[in-house]
Amino acid sequence: MPKMNIFRLIGDMSHLLSFFFLIHRLHQKKTAVGISLKTQELYLLVFLARYLDLFTSFHSVYNTVMKIVYIAASAWIVYSLRFVEPYRSTYEAAQDTFKYGQYAIAPAAVLALVFNEGHWAKDSLWHYAFENFWAFSIWLEAIAIVPQLILLQRHKSVENITSWCVRARAREARGRRRMGGGACAVPERGATGGLVHSMPALCRRSVCN
Repeated sequence: MPKMNIFRLIGDMSHLLSFFFLIHRLHQKKTAVGISLKTQELYLLVFLARYLDLFTSFHSVYNTVMKIVYIAASAWIVYSLRFVEPYRSTYEAAQDTFKYGQYAIAPAAVLALVFNEGHWAKDSLWHYAFENFWAFSIWLEAIAIVPQLILLQRHKSVENITSWCVRARAREARGRRRMGGGACAVPERGATGGLVHSMPALCRRSVCN
């Protein structure tokens, strides 16, 4: 059974609360002003890349439900900002200008190819691909919040709810750094070398990171 500890649980709950407050803010204010679509798209990409094992393995009900919730919540936010009124028309595309393809996705992909636990000559194609996607999600998550921070800086004044969402994401990351995973982390495999294994601060294999 995966181990539970207070830091992992705090990390998971902080991230869930960040989703709750952001969705509540959208419904309450009926506007997307101050929210970075690019940050939400990056987080969605992080979760999609990290949770490929949803289709291949089962660890616990909690583990599976939390992964689905993370993907679904991120997808709903992205869909709303892109296609649903009044969020679509109030989203500030002119202010949300961070070039995430150039400065986030591409660098994360390159780093994932270089620093991962897979071995192309020894692993199966699926296992090697999974390790690359996992490493990609780790690197990408490290910069996913940057577009939101830039947008908030341009606004000068920050709504309490939006600010709380950003702090909750940071608190969630700190909680995972303290104990190396989410509240229901998948047990570690043996070390195979590489930078990703040597970075506990980036919390490999957490259930909800």
